[in-house]
Amino acid sequence: MGSGGGQPGPEAQASIHAQIPAAAMLLPYASDRPPRNPPLAVVSLVLLHFALFGLVALVATLQGPEWPVLWYASLSLVPAMLRPWSLVTYSLLHEDVLHLSVNMLFLWVFGGSVEDALGWRRFLRLYAAAVVLTGLLQAGMALALGGPARLIPIVGASGAVSALVGVFAVRFYRSRIRFIGLPVRVPALALLAAAMAVEMCAAIWHFASSGLAWQNQTVAHWSHIGGFALGVLWAQASRMMRAGRIEYLAADAAAELERGSPVAAAHRWEAVLAQQPDSLEARVALCHAWMLAGDAEQAARACEMAIPGLVKGGRRGEAARLYLDLQESAPGTVLAPAVQLSAAAALEEAGHCAQAARACQSLLKAHPRSAEAEMALLRLGILRLTRLGDPAGAARALREFTQRHPASDWRAYAAEQLRIAESRSAPSRGAGDSPPGSADAV
Repeated sequence: MGSGGGQPGPEAQASIHAQIPAAAMLLPYASDRPPRNPPLAVVSLVLLHFALFGLVALVATLQGPEWPVLWYASLSLVPAMLRPWSLVTYSLLHEDVLHLSVNMLFLWVFGGSVEDALGWRRFLRLYAAAVVLTGLLQAGMALALGGPARLIPIVGASGAVSALVGVFAVRFYRSRIRFIGLPVRVPALALLAAAMAVEMCAAIWHFASSGLAWQNQTVAHWSHIGGFALGVLWAQASRMMRAGRIEYLAADAAAELERGSPVAAAHRWEAVLAQQPDSLEARVALCHAWMLAGDAEQAARACEMAIPGLVKGGRRGEAARLYLDLQESAPGTVLAPAVQLSAAAALEEAGHCAQAARACQSLLKAHPRSAEAEMALLRLGILRLTRLGDPAGAARALREFTQRHPASDWRAYAAEQLRIAESRSAPSRGAGDSPPGSADAV
């Protein structure tokens, strides 16, 4: 994935010699963290680079090498003759098919997952910044060291690709890379460390050597080092290691469940929530882990945190399903009054009216003096009247409401609904009906 230039030939400094470092001949071909979404930006960049290279080759075939030589001379990055556009265009040029293919292979293997983590807009901003900054670093070092290095054209996308490798190693620090020719997968962090060590040693050797070393240099070591460093700094500033830690904890939790260890999975999800307390997915997963573990108290506590968040986020159907899962796992479990009432509302909205009525009854039985008991009793009456076809039960509940809460803002509404319920239930009222205010009125 090297980019750099050899000593220009007789065509007035226009020929480019960009070669690939020997370490890159152990080529990566896959990671154990492929992108979860199509990497459109990466695919576009790969196609663009190959299209431009094909265009140059076609023109060289049809018109001879003069035009491609002039293009390379004007678009490559020559430290002694910096042109603003060349800080971008140099990255689109490659010496030969092998040079281009290796850079694009590294871009494909590492760039897809990085784009998946960043989103295509942030990915392209990172890539563009890396192209400019790594080119400036390589050109600046060439100017600082002087000698033939000032006139060596720089081409290739390896500086920007190195930045993506740096981001990948931080974000997916537990990932392992498959290499052609190696029977084992290499940890991403070990790959980054080895690459940095090789590039640093090479850069120091060229720095300490005479100018003849620069004359034979064909790899832009400083561009690679700068790219790696930029990627690592970008990832740290974006808190991508934290995001990676959360992802790995979630994966560990799923693995614990597959192994039949729901308690261990629950602890993993608690670790996720310690890092990301607003994650509703983690809260719901924690609820289910405690349910599978058979710990009703912990499951109820987790649901008391998850259900309000789901309701607030407009995910009432999920809140209703979670409450039903809890009741199936631990029948009769009653949540905190506010959460229980919220669950009843979510159940009604989701069409589980009988379960909503039972949730209200459970609240009234477990927390009869709570502030939420007032609305639970009213909701129970309205459910029986309008959704469950039980006007007699509705009348009992609404009558109980008017007696218990005479000063309620809802008393007039309850009285009106009570008259409707009584009119509908009058023909079927029997001698065995419960009198108003009795203990089993609701």
